[in-house]
Amino acid sequence: GNFIDVYPDPENGKQPGGYCYELRALQSPALIFMNYNGLISDQKTLTHELGHGIHFYLMGQSVDYLYCNAPIYEMEVPSTFNEELFVDYVVENSDQDTAVAVLSQHVGEYQNYFCFQPMITEFEWKAHQLCAENGNASGAELNGLWTELFKEYRSDSIEYHAEDSAEWTYIIQFYLTNNYYTFNYAVSKAITLALFKQYKEDPETFNENYIAYLSAGSTMTPEEKLDKYFGIEINRQLFEDAMDVVELRIRQLEELDREANSPETKSAVESLNVYS
Repeated sequence: GNFIDVYPDPENGKQPGGYCYELRALQSPALIFMNYNGLISDQKTLTHELGHGIHFYLMGQSVDYLYCNAPIYEMEVPSTFNEELFVDYVVENSDQDTAVAVLSQHVGEYQNYFCFQPMITEFEWKAHQLCAENGNASGAELNGLWTELFKEYRSDSIEYHAEDSAEWTYIIQFYLTNNYYTFNYAVSKAITLALFKQYKEDPETFNENYIAYLSAGSTMTPEEKLDKYFGIEINRQLFEDAMDVVELRIRQLEELDREANSPETKSAVESLNVYS
């Protein structure tokens, strides 16, 4: 239906990246902007944007346009939920090397969501405190604050380089978004993984509730919707449930790695190489 602009076209001015633009007022499918080169990362991006598209479409078909919205962290739930489905698909349908690569990259994203983004938020909060107390803050003070938090959020096995002390200057959310914007990522991902845990336990029941959840828009608060359809609250338990899925992914990756390095697998690979 010409709702997805798929392929790169830099010669005619098409910009890189991808995003989803809603057409809820028209009760129409969303417009998706892509630069698809056939890579697995492109497939994952398309899956992500289609999560937004499905969300926008269900709201547009179900509630008045005035209620076709949600806070930032809730908007990211269907797109990142789609990513979890995508990872499952790759693990089940791809060769071992591809599955390991996708799982490794995905587990790394968990570190970004649950460690780096909250660290950015805490840095921002402490920087505001520093300015409130002293009237301003020097670059050296902010570098020191970043270094302190960086070491706190990392284990001793990760080496710290002094040059990283000014890394905060590269965080564009400080300059281009509302205060504490990055913590939305952590809350959103925690909700996504808690939902995904329920999906894995009972897909049929989950799917019915999930469609109703995405369709409701802002006729209820996010907290009311989560409680009504899934019995979930935004609290510590939410993050504990999310960590269960993180642990599941790590176990999947370890199992694939063991299989790849088992004597049987190596023997089979060597046989194939000889045959080739």
